[in-house]
Amino acid sequence: MAISSLRQNRFLLEQDNPGGRNLVRQALTQRKIPEAAMDIVMASLTNSSYKQYETSWKKWWSYCRTENINPLSSSVENEMLFLTQLYETGSSHSTLNCHRSAVSLLLGPEMAQDDRMRRFFRGLTKLRPSKPKYDYTWDPKIVLKYFSDSANNDTLSMKELSLKLISLLALITAHIMQTFASKKLENIAERKDCIEIKIPDPIKTSGTNTAQPLLIIPVLKKIKRFALLLHKKNI
Repeated sequence: MAISSLRQNRFLLEQDNPGGRNLVRQALTQRKIPEAAMDIVMASLTNSSYKQYETSWKKWWSYCRTENINPLSSSVENEMLFLTQLYETGSSHSTLNCHRSAVSLLLGPEMAQDDRMRRFFRGLTKLRPSKPKYDYTWDPKIVLKYFSDSANNDTLSMKELSLKLISLLALITAHIMQTFASKKLENIAERKDCIEIKIPDPIKTSGTNTAQPLLIIPVLKKIKRFALLLHKKNI
């Protein structure tokens, strides 16, 4: 290895892991992304992606420090050794796949697309196949019965109404909490027999060719305890 590369490795590894956006910015700078275009490129990652990859980057930085490897300019071989070490400590298929994506973000997409890396994960699928996140489903009747037996809406506290509302929204739409957290008053429209809720902000399922969610909430007037008629003055 050239003396300049050794010095660069030593300089990088003597620093604490900058983490998150700073780490990605350093990696993109090293990959010749123009500074004028940096903010645009950085915007391609969501806040949830940074949070998801943070643990992976910490592990990668620690591994590179131990092995005296440049964490921002490494090889497929080094990344495979890193993943193998994590595999031997019991990391699951999905966890290793997350680590691969995080490291490839720093080193470049060619790492994940390399035939050796693809074969590594084919073998991993056979040795340690991925499992569904949940192997059971809970009965929604339990929740519905609870609300059916509860008092009418006009006697509930604001906290009780909020918990009831978010529970029923989750059952009706099958969306995650991030979707509901993105709900804004100006995007709620009351129709004759339903409520329309637009979610224009980017969420986990957002994509270039994917439409943003439009939640259609029916008004069940015949079952008052389940009615989800949202009035902006009460939100």
